[in-house]
Order: sequence, then C-alpha cells, then structure tokens
Amino acid sequence: DRKVIITAILFSMLSVVFSMSGDGENVPVVQKKEAVKTSASVNLPAEQTTVNLAQSTAKETVKDEFGIDTGMDKEKLADFKEKYLKLDKKMFPGVQGTMLYDFKVDLNKYDELKKLGVDLKESGSPVESKSYKENAIYSDIILIGTSIEEDQSFGYDMYKIEIQEILKGADIFIEKLGKIPKQIHYIGEKDVAGQTDPVIGVKGMYFFSNTNKLMKDKPYLHKRPESTVLFFDGNNAIYEKGYQKHLDAIWYRNAAEQDKEMSDSKKKAYERWAKASDSIGKIDESFEDVIVNVRKLLEVNDSKNFYKKTFKAEVQK
Repeated sequence: DRKVIITAILFSMLSVVFSMSGDGENVPVVQKKEAVKTSASVNLPAEQTTVNLAQSTAKETVKDEFGIDTGMDKEKLADFKEKYLKLDKKMFPGVQGTMLYDFKVDLNKYDELKKLGVDLKESGSPVESKSYKENAIYSDIILIGTSIEEDQSFGYDMYKIEIQEILKGADIFIEKLGKIPKQIHYIGEKDVAGQTDPVIGVKGMYFFSNTNKLMKDKPYLHKRPESTVLFFDGNNAIYEKGYQKHLDAIWYRNAAEQDKEMSDSKKKAYERWAKASDSIGKIDESFEDVIVNVRKLLEVNDSKNFYKKTFKAEVQK
C-alpha cells in the first residue's frame, strides 16, 4: 500500500532526527544525559577544582606585631627567627634578648652600619645615651614634624605633633590606622624625673618605638626618651634635651655684654656658664645633614625587606 510505505519512511526519518545531538555530532541521547549527570556531580571544571584544592592546602602567611606580612607561614617564620638569633648570639655572645631582631636590624650589614656611625656591639647602652644615628636603627617610626600643643585627650601627658614628612614607618601607620595621619599624639616625658619636656613650636626629627601598641582606639605613639633632634638658629641641629640650655647660654652672653656695670669676675662666670650650657645636646652638624645621614642608614639597613633576607651563623664579626 502506497500510504503505508510513505508513513514508514517518515517515521524512520524522525527517529534519525531525534537521535542527533545538539552540536551536530551523532551521539546517542543516553550518553548525552550521562555526560550531563557526571558534570553536575563534579559541579566545577577540572582545572578550577585543582586551583581551589591548591588554595585550600596552602598555609597562611603570618603578620608580625606591627601588622606587616612576613610572607612566611608559622614554621618558616620560626626557622627564620631561629637562624637570625643564632647569628646574633655568635656575633655578640655577651648580649641577651631579641632587640636587634625586634627592630629588624640587618646583621649582614654590620661593617656598613659601623662606617655610617652605628656599632651594633654598643647596642646595650641606655636609650638616653644613644646618638640620633643609633635611634634611627632602633626606632619603628621616624618623622619630621613640629609639636604644636600639649593635649590631655587620652588622660595622659601627651603632645600633638604635626607631621611634615615620614622617613620610616609609613607602612605601620597604614596597617595600624588604615591611613597616614597629618597629626598624631605622642606620650612626652613631662614630669618624669631626669627627662626633658617636649619643646613646642620648633621643627624636629622624632623617633618612636613600641608602635606595636598603636591602634585605632589608641592613636598615639611612644617617643624614645631624649632622642628628638631639633632645628635651631636657621641651620644647626641640637638634641631636645639641650635646647633650653642653648637659650640659657644666649641669655648669659647677652647679659654679660649688655650690663656695663657687671664686674669682670661675674662676666667671666656668665661666660663660663654660657659655654657649659651651650655644649649640652649640641650636634656638630646641620639639620639637613642629620636628615641625609638617617636616610643613608635606613637605606643600608633596609628593614622593609627584612623578611626576604637570609642570615647564616657561619658569618662572624
């Protein structure tokens, strides 16, 4: 029958069409369904799964007390510190503690630092007797600025400083406060026996330590005692502890010159006192030279790359 034959042919053609895959290849429909099922069970392409597995097994890097990423996990950082302290002990057998490590001092640069005026063997001297060069190495933050007022905002004897330039520690400000401030408070030495009150209104170089305590809810710094270098007389540099004595020396000299009735013996005494006062805290360098010298020390020590360095105990000085 002609109708029966035509119907059979149409049915055969439809079967072939429905068995075709969507991309034009002759793939059985059953296989296509199984492929979809397999893909759904994995849920991610093979290469993405591999990446995620690698990420999940990677160890997290550790940040130091200042919030700076060391780039090392706990085990590697512990090994790094152990090797550093082993070299430290070999170079300076009589020195105890971890001060050099804490301030990220490059032991490999011993000779270069010594040539620039910092002998690491003298690290045990009191904070108050350190030169500005030593304070440059043993400080977390160094900035140039001016103390503008005394402030009791935090319940302490504090001073507000206007920041003009940061020589060291900008990364600590960013990690701890989320920004570099234009002004910040610091704890002064007011009423502390043997310590000098901060000088207001004079540009200076300030040195700060213990900055691991700097937090958003505690936005103030700890100044290293008797470390500040002040700019005076339009060019010279003097330690803050000698600034008032310098003014006293000027007064003695002016009084001896202007008082025509002053006896010779008294004039000689005034001149002697002026000379003694003027020598306290004096630095035989210009303020600009101090800045240049500090920059050189910071460049040689390169504390920003401290955790990328290698320390071997075979080296000995």
